[in-house]
Amino acid sequence: MKSFLVIVAVAVLAGLTGEFIRWRLAGEHSSWVILKDPSAPRVAVGTDAQGLRSLIEASPSPTWKHAGAVRSSTTPPVTSLTYEAAVRTGHIVELPNKTRAKVIDRAELTAQGLRPPTTSSGAGLRREGVVEVIEIEVREGPHKGLIAWLLPDLMQHEVAWP
Repeated sequence: MKSFLVIVAVAVLAGLTGEFIRWRLAGEHSSWVILKDPSAPRVAVGTDAQGLRSLIEASPSPTWKHAGAVRSSTTPPVTSLTYEAAVRTGHIVELPNKTRAKVIDRAELTAQGLRPPTTSSGAGLRREGVVEVIEIEVREGPHKGLIAWLLPDLMQHEVAWP
């Protein structure tokens, strides 16, 4: 009888340990996302505030067009030529759809540049000409390790919670 209780205790302990590890791993990967732009063959991301402004002005897809509230009064509108120049100079990088990334931070893009997020509502931010953006690190492919910025609408969480 005593050996039976020891076997049951070991089995329960093993089960609890397995559940702890499973939940721990899911928590560590909760910031993993998949980049997707359903209206374009590639996901365009900005590597800095200048790249983000170029994306918003050029609107390479409908998702970026919705973010067109940010306008700098000192910067002329960006044309497709400027968009192409931003791609050539590395301010904009086009990634394949379904690229995996990790969320690092979030910020707000204003006409002056990036700033830490505030507690303002989304509608209030849009009235002020502010767009929420997410900083990501690419986890795979030729751009692995790239730190870039994009709109929250261009990503979905990858991890299914246990």
